[in-house]
Amino acid sequence: MLKTVYHKLLEAQQALPTGLRLCIYKGYRSLALQQKLFEDRYNTLQAMYPE
Repeated sequence: MLKTVYHKLLEAQQALPTGLRLCIYKGYRSLALQQKLFEDRYNTLQAMYPE
């Protein structure tokens, strides 16, 4: 990982509200894989918090 990317991720992590954190699975993913992972996580959260 580039040092500049690392520092930007640290800044982003520190800007998140208490209790939230970044979770980096991979440094690069195809758009199709990114969409599938997002949809899977979204569906899991929808089931947990159906509001």
